[in-house]
Amino acid sequence: MLGVIFGYTVALLVLNLAGNGVLTPIVEYDKGLRYEEYIVEHEISAGQAKNAALTIDLNSVTSPAGCQKCSKDEIKYCLGRDLIGDHCCCDKRYHEVLPFIPHTCYFGTQICKPVAEDCEKYNRLRRCCCDRHVLQKSVYTSNNIEPLDAPVGLASYPPYAETFRRRCPLCDSSVYSYCSDKLFHDSCCCHNPNNPYDRLPYQCKFADCSFLHANSCQEHKLITACCCTSIYFKK
Repeated sequence: MLGVIFGYTVALLVLNLAGNGVLTPIVEYDKGLRYEEYIVEHEISAGQAKNAALTIDLNSVTSPAGCQKCSKDEIKYCLGRDLIGDHCCCDKRYHEVLPFIPHTCYFGTQICKPVAEDCEKYNRLRRCCCDRHVLQKSVYTSNNIEPLDAPVGLASYPPYAETFRRRCPLCDSSVYSYCSDKLFHDSCCCHNPNNPYDRLPYQCKFADCSFLHANSCQEHKLITACCCTSIYFKK
């Protein structure tokens, strides 16, 4: 008899909870599972990128009218992974604008958002800042060019440097203003004390190395070796 009364009590309690909307709903776990599938949209292999870098004339890459001087943050964007991410988000396979960079682009069901605010700003940054800087880096990488530490002023070449120089792209006229005081400053800050050709004057102790006129010491060395030389200016 007590068992029957207890059964009725439990039944009434369950009905009462259901009537008040407290009853726990049945969870359908299958509806909560989501699988994001990513498909390769296009890819550029290392070999394809190297061939493209060696084929494209660096001097044919020019900035469109209206471009402003690129900031260090913009150059950092160009040389980092954000550029590729935005390329994958904004460009399509039929419009490969970065054939000289190895990369793989995927697409899924979610809408991508560019790091550079929107695709319009990405295109502006790429055309004004990235194309030339990234291609230049790719050309040097593809040619396996070793950086050289050059002495201050017009560089005096070591015996093996002419072989290196033949791999350099033609120098843009805008570079020549670098080949004086700016080169002197960056040479002081980027020197290699273990290089026998790196002879620095006493004045270098006063150089403010919290900044560079070039984008990096690597770029300073390449501009110095390729453009700021007595061999080049005699041509």
